[in-house]
Amino acid sequence: MRKSLYLMNNSYGFFLPYTMAILAISFLVLMTSVSIYRNELFISHRLIEQIKIETLMQMGQEKFKVDAASSEKDNGKVFYSFPHGDVHIDYELVELNQFNLTIKINTNKNTHYFITKRIKKNKR
Repeated sequence: MRKSLYLMNNSYGFFLPYTMAILAISFLVLMTSVSIYRNELFISHRLIEQIKIETLMQMGQEKFKVDAASSEKDNGKVFYSFPHGDVHIDYELVELNQFNLTIKINTNKNTHYFITKRIKKNKR
């Protein structure tokens, strides 16, 4: 009869594989959580920039309506500077009391946006 090894009879050595498996799973969960958090931060920054762009577009458009009501020019360019960025508007009169606007928006974090819009001129 052969003698069996002490390691085969002793069950104390079997905790290391369980410990390593638990550590590996914990590490995977932690790294996944960190990756999801980074993606959420990136998406949040993009969303904030999108809100700033929409705000700048509305502010520039409303300021242009006020300026266009007092101006007699049919086409031209205007520039507005706001705390969150700059708005460049190229405009031309296409119909009576209707302007075709080309709006270029640059935020403070160098996000650029471009849109073409048709708006009605405000009455005095």
